Amino acid sequence: MKRKSTSEIDQKKIESSNQELSGDHCGCTIYDCEFDRYQEGVVCSNKIFAVQDNGSLVPPKNLICEHIDYGMVQFFMGILEDEAEVYSHPRKWGYFDYDTGNIVIAPQYDYAGCFYGELARVIKAEKIGFIDPEGTEVISIIWDEVKIGHNKWEYIGVEWVEECDPWAVRNGDKWGYINQKGEVVIPLEFDHAETFEEDRAEVKIGDKYGYINKKGELAISPEYEKVYPFRCVEMEQAKSCYIALVKKDGKFGFIDEEGNRITECIFDKAFEYSNIGFSAVKLNDKWSLINTSGDYVIYNKFDDFCYYYGRLCETGSISKANWLHLPSQGKEPRSDVYFVVKVNHQWGLMDIDFNVFLPEKNKRFIEFKGYIIHLQNGIVTKMRKIAGSDVKTEVKMQPDWENQPPKD
Repeated sequence: MKRKSTSEIDQKKIESSNQELSGDHCGCTIYDCEFDRYQEGVVCSNKIFAVQDNGSLVPPKNLICEHIDYGMVQFFMGILEDEAEVYSHPRKWGYFDYDTGNIVIAPQYDYAGCFYGELARVIKAEKIGFIDPEGTEVISIIWDEVKIGHNKWEYIGVEWVEECDPWAVRNGDKWGYINQKGEVVIPLEFDHAETFEEDRAEVKIGDKYGYINKKGELAISPEYEKVYPFRCVEMEQAKSCYIALVKKDGKFGFIDEEGNRITECIFDKAFEYSNIGFSAVKLNDKWSLINTSGDYVIYNKFDDFCYYYGRLCETGSISKANWLHLPSQGKEPRSDVYFVVKVNHQWGLMDIDFNVFLPEKNKRFIEFKGYIIHLQNGIVTKMRKIAGSDVKTEVKMQPDWENQPPKD
């Protein structure tokens, strides 16, 4: 889409949005959405300048990231004294051109989000809508809530905007779905609704949850107290399937896309399946691991199991990531992945092949694949690589467990 030049924009609209825009310098704040950073600026004759630390004025592009969709840079009127207060005071947001600094869309919104592709989320009088780079309302500013993916608009990326169609919307206490033109494609008749994952979306009817397809038809009847998104899970022989965690009568279980039970709802707690095909479930105060068929991989032997994974790092940097997004088979190495587990009242580590490493007697650390790793209350506090070590170090200790529950 070709954006209008500044000369084509209604200058009266820009000037009327703030009396000082076309006069002397007026303070503003520039928002660099790529680096999540605020920069002091000024407006003069409908043009934005950035203020350097020494007080001199420079073109904004000298100080902000160039990788901004359509070159549409967000700004709001007034100087920001404290970043914690950015949303706590009424402000008027607009956009200016990255290359020229010219105001393209006048500061008129209570909030104006970054552009992904040809759309940006804006808020006015507590209602949400979407505009294009010309400032035209593509989706009218009439919605109380809009859901696209499972993250905030600022973090979803252009891929989610394109793929998550239709979008869940709320007006009052009812939810439905619209397309990217703002047209209602599934009526607002649900008590709650979530974003589609493939061809399924979680909806609430009355006090129960189920799933619909993109035609708005019930795909899985509303019989659950709580439901989670369908996750794409790896299986053997390069196949994949979709599995969702559900809760019924206070217990957790798993279903497939057709609503068939992979496990009954019998678990006290459960994690959603990781993308590599297993889940952790808790029953009678013990955690187990199950595969995509619902069979136990490790049965009833963990005292605790942490919902994240870490990776070995030679620099000693410690990181955590959601276990839903483990390295996929063949795409990147998995040998450096670890999970934090508790076995026999001791915190330890488990590798991707379900081998468990526990501290040796009278030691406060674990030797794990050529690293010394310190754990405290289920948290990795320090790691270092052992000089000259072989990362294929054998397991130091593995509990003697069975993979299946005892038969009746």
